[in-house]
Order: sequence, then structure tokens, then C-alpha cells
Amino acid sequence: MPGIDGYQVCKRIKSSSATKNTAVVMLSSKSSAFDKFRGNWAGCDAYLSKPVGEDELLATIAKFLPSARKVIQSA
Repeated sequence: MPGIDGYQVCKRIKSSSATKNTAVVMLSSKSSAFDKFRGNWAGCDAYLSKPVGEDELLATIAKFLPSARKVIQSA
């Protein structure tokens, strides 16, 4: 994303009244405690570091997307 990073995108999403309730899951190759702190500070709802396992990804999505819970439970 030229000129803007994921932390800034997250801040914009969370600061807009139209999108502030939208869940933001950050998926990054950055895995330090500082990077995770920055994600939380930006307002993300979950922060996953690559590589992420399929089960962890699906469980995280299911936390924020009710229809995903049904798919996971039926599998």
C-alpha cells in the first residue's frame, strides 16, 4: 500500500463512525511484541503473525464473523 501502512489503515477504519464497529484482523510477517502492541494501539481486534495455521486463522475469523462459526462447526 503505497504511502500508508496497515496500522494507519486500521486507525482510519476505527476512527470513522461508519466503520468503527468493523472487525480488523491484522495479518503480518512482523511478530515482535512491539509490532503486536502497535496493532493493538491502532485498534485491531486481532493480530496474527505469519505463518499462521489454518485452524488459528479460521478460529480468529469465527470470533468476528458469525456465519463462519457455522461453517467451522459443520466441518
